Amino acid sequence: MTDRLIEFLTVLDKNDELRQQYLSDKKGTAEAYGLNADDVSILVNNDVEAIKKRADAEGADMINISLAN
Repeated sequence: MTDRLIEFLTVLDKNDELRQQYLSDKKGTAEAYGLNADDVSILVNNDVEAIKKRADAEGADMINISLAN
């Protein structure tokens, strides 16, 4: 996988500790993972359509993107 956002979401789906950290501080967790400002914005704003498009482009359509706000 080359898309860093999709990579992050894949790890987030499998790592309970990271998920709890993300739910407590979306922006800080995404930045600490090394995501760029555009990707951080997609997550912070819960832009599901942008995430779906990126997942589809990466062939990662099985990612669970139903993270709580």
